[in-house]
Amino acid sequence: MRRRAAIVLTCVVAFGACGKSGTSVSSLGSQRRRLVVNGQPTSLCLTLATTVAQQGAGLSNRQALPPNEGMAFLFGGTAPRAFWMKDTHFPLTILWLAGDGQIRGSNLMAPDTTLLHESPGPIATAIELNPQEWAPLAASARTVTLGPVCPGTLTAGRPGTKPAQF
Repeated sequence: MRRRAAIVLTCVVAFGACGKSGTSVSSLGSQRRRLVVNGQPTSLCLTLATTVAQQGAGLSNRQALPPNEGMAFLFGGTAPRAFWMKDTHFPLTILWLAGDGQIRGSNLMAPDTTLLHESPGPIATAIELNPQEWAPLAASARTVTLGPVCPGTLTAGRPGTKPAQF
C-alpha cells in the first residue's frame, strides 16, 4: 500500500513539472498538437494537459473520446510514472515515451478501474489515445512526437466544466 501511495504522490507532483526539451508546460498554453509517428503527421490531435488540474482530470468524467482526439502529458525530465482509469468510462491506450520520442512501451487500460498502469521505466511523456485509432499505427511505430497545432478545443474532465477547458 505504501508503494502505491508513493507512486500516486509521484504522479501528482510530476504533473506540475515542465515539458520535455526544456520547454515549460505553462508556456505551451492550451494547444492541441498533431501526433507525428515516425516523422509522419497523423490525423490524431492531442490536447496538451498543462496544469495540475488538467492533468489530474485528464480524460475522466466524459462518456466518450471524440474521434481523432487524445491527450499528451508532458513531464520535466524522466521518471517512472503511473496512471489509472478512475472515472474514465472508455478504454484507452497509453504510450510511454522517452525524452527523444522513442516509444518505451504501451498499455491497454480498461475503463473505470483504479488499477495502476506503471511505465516500463523512466519516461518524459505519456500519451492517451483511443485503442482502435492507435492499433493501425502500433506495429510500425518507433517514435512519437508532437507536430503542428490543431484547431479547436477539448475539455479536461466533464465537458464544459472546471477544472479547465483547453
